[in-house]
Amino acid sequence: MLKKVLVIFIILFNSIACYCQSQFKVLLNSNPYPFIKLDVIGQMGSDYLFVHNADPFAVVLKLDASGNYLYHKLPRTYIGISDHSLHILNDKILFGRGWLSVLDSTGDLISKHVFYNDSIMGIPNVGLFDIVTDDESNIFYSGGINFYDTIYHNYPFVYKTDSLLNIKWSKYIPSVNGLATFFIHPIIGKDGGFYNLLSHDSTSLSHDFIYSVVKFDTINGNLLWAKKYLEPPYSIKNILPFDSSSFLLYGTNDDHENAITPYWDDSLIVVRVDTSGNVMWCRKYKTLAGVIAVNNILSRIINTNDNGFLLAGAEYGFQGMSLIGASIIMVKFDSQFNIQWARKHTTSFGGSGGKSVIQTNDGGYLVSGIATLGPGPNDVYAYIIKTDSLGSAGCEEDTLTGIAYTIMNVTPVDLNYTTDTISIYTAPVAIGDTMMGSFTEYDACVFLGVPEVNGQKSNGLLIYPNPATIVINIQLKPNTTATQIDVYDMQGRLMLHSNDVNSYPLQLNVAALVKGMYVLKVSCGESSFMGRVVVE
Repeated sequence: MLKKVLVIFIILFNSIACYCQSQFKVLLNSNPYPFIKLDVIGQMGSDYLFVHNADPFAVVLKLDASGNYLYHKLPRTYIGISDHSLHILNDKILFGRGWLSVLDSTGDLISKHVFYNDSIMGIPNVGLFDIVTDDESNIFYSGGINFYDTIYHNYPFVYKTDSLLNIKWSKYIPSVNGLATFFIHPIIGKDGGFYNLLSHDSTSLSHDFIYSVVKFDTINGNLLWAKKYLEPPYSIKNILPFDSSSFLLYGTNDDHENAITPYWDDSLIVVRVDTSGNVMWCRKYKTLAGVIAVNNILSRIINTNDNGFLLAGAEYGFQGMSLIGASIIMVKFDSQFNIQWARKHTTSFGGSGGKSVIQTNDGGYLVSGIATLGPGPNDVYAYIIKTDSLGSAGCEEDTLTGIAYTIMNVTPVDLNYTTDTISIYTAPVAIGDTMMGSFTEYDACVFLGVPEVNGQKSNGLLIYPNPATIVINIQLKPNTTATQIDVYDMQGRLMLHSNDVNSYPLQLNVAALVKGMYVLKVSCGESSFMGRVVVE
């Protein structure tokens, strides 16, 4: 009896915990740059920070805890930033590629710094790709350094500064063959080591990227070891801590540009490596759904606060050679990388894919992705999902089943890299800060969901008849005054606009619309209400 009571208590506790976690799904589109690739970079208080890498611009954007748009800022840059070169340090935001930008918590630019070796033509020649910090607020940068002598050379480059950007050491590897060579992702391991994922290719024009891992000590920047683990068609995407004695490499077999593997044959590859560089195990994960093979186009895996891991990515479905849909997937692993649960966030049309993810302060997750709602460039939206601790956000989702893994044998190859020390200088850059266009926010559950039945309330609206043929009636909740009515198609294009809001209930003639589903937006001053309507 006591055991049953305990089980019921645990179930109720988990239900209450999930209930208290905020959930939402929103779509964002921008003008004049409609193609949005938002990376979620962290949480400041109860607000969420994102960055949009729209080369040659970088847009920092903030939403509140309910998913409402707060602001976006454009710290001007000429080179753009990578998807990963962002970090929150104390109350500041750091990001960079051609230079390092420092922003305050409101998104305003505080300072910019360019890093260069002034013995090489006296011009900036250090490119940042990724940034990590340790518990003492030291900053570790990874990227590449360019040499302009008889031929353009690019070498992997790392350096360490304190929180005031005073450089403590800087090293580069001159012995890697290839023209496109740089460190792309660093981590501070749970053993305190500084690990870097190095990417290079031997022909510059080939997509056969070679990935290797290099470990440095954090005190002096000495190279401890360097090893290569996988060859194309396997591609390592990132690196992250596992425990005090090991770390993980993960990626996929995605070398489709050279037609080595078909799209529907993708798998998630996870390699556990000890702190000396030896492989402990390698697993190959895959999903299958009947006669339709689906794949994991990997986005991001993160460490979670229960010592486990979470993957946010995409699952593409194919029927023969045709793509039939895509969904954002979330897969939760325990501390030994066994699957605990998996969720699929679907759409009624188009497709979507995850891009980045963080665990939020309430124990849930925030996923940034992309939703493609039509064929044109304006039909691509940023798709942001806030879930509870079990990956649920309240609409358009299902349990993902059929994930299995097999064991792979991976033998590391020792690499004889050496490092040189190089003097790096920093200089301030003229600060330029401006605003980019405007963002429009939509309730994703309204856009991606199914039509309401006749007369069903949605978000404070009562819409009837629904479906409609000529005129619809719109009733608002009490003490609410409308200022305008807009109707959008399911690609987000404005189809009808009306300022005639004096009748009660409000009426709108939809006879001119072609048959289909539409999103109705009623603006009421600074707030708005949205619902779906079907025109027959």
